[in-house]
Parts: sequence; C-alpha cells; structure tokens
Amino acid sequence: MRERYRTVLDEASRALVFFLVAGCGDAGESAPARPTVPPGAVAVTVDGGQVASEVDDRFLSFSVDTAQLVGGTFWSADGGVEVGRGEELVPPYDFDRPKLRGLAAALTPAYLRIGGSDADFTFYDFGDDPVDTPPEGYDWVMTRDMFDGMSRFATDLGLGVIFTVNGGSGPRDAAGVWQADQARSLVGYAADHGSPVGVWELSNEPNVFGLLMGEEMSGQRLAQDYRAFRDAVRQLQPSARISGPTVALWPLTGEILTPILDDFLREAGDVVDIIPWHYYPLQSQRCPIATREAVSGVLLSGEQLDETANMAEVVESARLDLAPQAEVWLGEGGHAQHGGEPGLSESFEATLWWLDQLGLLARRGHRVMVRQTLSGSNYGLIDDVTLEPNPDYYASVLWKRFMGSRVLDVRTDESAPDVRVYAHCLPAAAAAVPDTAALADGAGAGLVALNLTGETVELAVDGFSADRVRMLRGTATSLDSRTVLVEGEAATAAEDGSWQPPAASEQLATADGRVLVQLAPHSYAFVATDVALPACE
Repeated sequence: MRERYRTVLDEASRALVFFLVAGCGDAGESAPARPTVPPGAVAVTVDGGQVASEVDDRFLSFSVDTAQLVGGTFWSADGGVEVGRGEELVPPYDFDRPKLRGLAAALTPAYLRIGGSDADFTFYDFGDDPVDTPPEGYDWVMTRDMFDGMSRFATDLGLGVIFTVNGGSGPRDAAGVWQADQARSLVGYAADHGSPVGVWELSNEPNVFGLLMGEEMSGQRLAQDYRAFRDAVRQLQPSARISGPTVALWPLTGEILTPILDDFLREAGDVVDIIPWHYYPLQSQRCPIATREAVSGVLLSGEQLDETANMAEVVESARLDLAPQAEVWLGEGGHAQHGGEPGLSESFEATLWWLDQLGLLARRGHRVMVRQTLSGSNYGLIDDVTLEPNPDYYASVLWKRFMGSRVLDVRTDESAPDVRVYAHCLPAAAAAVPDTAALADGAGAGLVALNLTGETVELAVDGFSADRVRMLRGTATSLDSRTVLVEGEAATAAEDGSWQPPAASEQLATADGRVLVQLAPHSYAFVATDVALPACE
C-alpha cells in the first residue's frame, strides 16, 4: 500500500423514462441572481458547465462467484464463521432461469464478472468426458457446459465478461512458477467459441494468498506471472484487456495481508489495462477477523461512508505514479465481507450505503464498479433461491435509468454532511424514447439524493431547474425492511423478472428556478430534468 491509510437501465424501461420527462417544457432561463435558500433547506448546487468525470456505460456491473458457477462451496445460510471461503455446497449456477434473466436484463448495460476466491482452486476441462476429480492443487472442475451457459447468458443480455483465471497452486510447477497451460485452454476456447469475455485477470486477491494457500505471494513474483499471462492472452485474443492485480483492501487497515500493489505495478505496471481493487466496508459475522463489524447504523453517516474515498485514493495514487495508462475499477464490492451480514446486507439500510458507494466512486472517475453478487448469499442483489430482488436491486435499476456516464460536480452545504447528492447527465439510451425531444441532444440530467438522518430534509437544488422535473423516492417502513417503497408503492418484480415502477411525481420548480426536493428520514430520491446543461449536450 502506498501509505498506510491516507488521512485518513423493453418497454418498462422506456415507460420509466417517459414518466420522468414526458410533458416537461423547455428549460427556463436562469435568473441573473438567486435569492437566499428557503429557511431550513440544504443548499445544493449542480455545476452543469463541464463534465467532472466520466465512467463506462457499464459502470454498475455485477458478479457471479466462481464457486457458484462450478457448484463449489459458497457462504453458508446459517452465517457461521468461515475462513476465507464458504463451506456450503451449492449446485452449479443456473443461468437459464427466465426470471433471473429478466431481472438481470434491467441492469444492462453491464459487465458480468466471474471471480472470487474459488477462481484459484478451479481446473478447466472442456473435453467431451471431463474428469470428476480434479488434479492435485485444485478443488473444482469447470466444464465447457458451465462455461457455455455463462457465455450464452452474457451474449443474450449483451453483457461484457470479466473472468478471473486460476493463479493458485494448481497451475504452478515444483518451483512455484505459474504455468500458462490451463489459461491457454480457457482463453483459447473462449476466443474460438465467441465468448464475450473481454477482460481477463489472473488470481483473486493475491495479497491474501498466505491465508488461503498457505504461502504468501509477492508483488515481484506476481509481476512475472502476469507477463507470462499477458503473452498467452495476447496470442490467443489480442483484443482482450488485462486486469490486475485484484488486491483486497480492508476497512480501517487497507491492503492486507501481504501488501503487493506497489511492488507489482513497479515491475508490471505496463502490462495491465485495468487496476481493480476489492473493498467491503464491513465484515459479516462469518468473518473470523473484523476491523469493522457489520452492525446496524455503522454506515449511516457521511464520515463513515467517506472512508471508501480514502481507500480509493491509495489505489488512484499508485496508478498515477506507476501505471498512468491504466483505469481504476472497483473490481469487487459488497455491503459486508464473507457473504454479507444476515438480516442487514439485504435490508433497506444497506441501500443507502450502496447508492452512496456508486455516486462516490463515479465522481472519483472509477470507470466500473462490480457488485458482489448478482444473486446469492446475503449481499446479492437478488435472493438466489426465491429470485426475489432485495432493495439494492430496485435502487440499481433506478440508477441505470437516471445516471448516465457523464458525471457532474455537486456542492452540498457543508453543514449537512449526512445529506449526500450526486448528479449525472441522463443515459444516452433515454434519447430513444419518443416524445422526449429535450433528451435527443443528451441535454437532460439526473441526480440521486440520500438522507442518512432520522429527520425530514428539504433540498434547494440550484443549477438543475426546468419548468417541471420528475422524481421517484425510495423509502421503507423500517431500516431493516426487505421491502422498498417507491413513491409509496411496494416494489415487486413480476414472474418474468420485469418491474414497472410507479408514475414519477411531478415537482414544480420555484419562481427563482430552484428545485425543492423533500427527503423523508432515511430515504433516497432520484430526480430527472430536461434542463439544458452544457456538460450534457
């Protein structure tokens, strides 16, 4: 670690955008001067003059764990202590479930990441008669049927794929040198069969190999492995991107157990196109060691949420100094490590963290944020057994519809640190919706506002006004509820996975052009306007 811890978006979709902007008039001219903010309101200013940062259209992405893909051991439902890897055997992941496909389609465009600790324990056998028992050094067998099912799912939904290749002890020789044979068989098969894998990474969290493998990994040694890995990938799939090293940072302490990021980038910074890092702000009850336990209320203040920014700065600084050509991605993240915290990570409370994480990292220019997981355990966007979405899923769908790739700067009154506001230009796909001429040139903008307090808060938003704006607000009857109310209606997905949000409420702008947004205690609001902002043209 560079320094120890620096000071510290199909019709339903179209209907939603129509609700947001249909009937909106032309953007009104800004008054030459603004009166004072209404008494008690929190002043918010959106700077639409220029793009503050830009993210990938697939910024909000998601994962399926390798353990799920191959039918390995995943996090146990009882939430018992598990060291590094889950202990409950699960069936191979079924990508063909119609409801799952419908739910995932609403989260596109996106990347699907296949990774996790079990990536480094998986043997690839794509033959007609794959082995039942993997060779020494491996725990699981990935067959071509498993890989093809994943590839079909991604292709049908238009997903890009990030794939973590085994860099563990199995593919190493007696001297511990990583061998590319297994990687070549996998990448070659993917390239020959048109799989949408476009990003390859070697090893999952190599800085914790000492815990999972019994032998530590150094940055210099991983750099040697990566040069061989890069050469194999480039030979078989020249257009693919190389991602690494996928280091894990822990809350409060940073990179553990063996810091390797700087040493790796000094030796092989020129090899990678993407520098991904993994981060969970809390540790669940399954985790035997905790620097910050997952308990209710911990992530309900701006100060606590801003720790993500401190961790991100460590990786961003390393990239700037040692691999300036690379992009920084949050390659894996969820509410709490080791499967999430039962009863908390799938609750409405966690959604407030999730939306802030997205807004914060997008504003910092992280190109992609991968959520662990699409479905499974307590941190999944979707319950993998019932296929019922958790509150974070509905917030993610709204994010996709409101928050495009161009990020705007927002200033919020410093006296309200627990009110968080992020603004983006609307997604380009909105221009395809009929009767929204104001969006045809990409001029519309959206914002998400979070109220982390237990009191009602009113925002006075400047720089975001039009004749009318549209708003969808998310609330819950309690922080621990698994039901989210959108405009007062319980969000429920149909059996085909579709979700029709309620009609957005109409918010009139004030005479002076401000937009007033009232936020209930512990709630969020997505707001869209057709205001013509130079940054969004």
